[in-house]
Amino acid sequence: RDEPVKGFEKNWTLKVSGDIQTYTREKKVEEAVVTENISYATIVLKSLRWPGSTVCYKSGAWAHIYVGYGVKYETKTFFPTDIPQIVNDFNDGEEVAEPNPSDEELERIKAQKAAEAENAEGEAADE
Repeated sequence: RDEPVKGFEKNWTLKVSGDIQTYTREKKVEEAVVTENISYATIVLKSLRWPGSTVCYKSGAWAHIYVGYGVKYETKTFFPTDIPQIVNDFNDGEEVAEPNPSDEELERIKAQKAAEAENAEGEAADE
């Protein structure tokens, strides 16, 4: 349970609006006539602790709505601090092109690897 807001006894304010006169109405219930007192006034409750919370009541129906930031009311003033300075992007240096050998260079590399493989097989056979 929340403590009342400083300077108030309760956490809610009450306001009655509309026609506050009480009327008598006869109503038929299971073949009997019942007299009831009704009012067309609207009662509005607003929360002092949770700004934006409102409850309305009229003729037996009620509704509750909250439109706020989800922060309780505080008597202290809140001052948010500044955000820290945003760091600059890292300097990646120069861009270097990908090494894409030409077809002639690929043929030369394949031939060199094939020759190395033949030499390795020949040395293994000599042993």
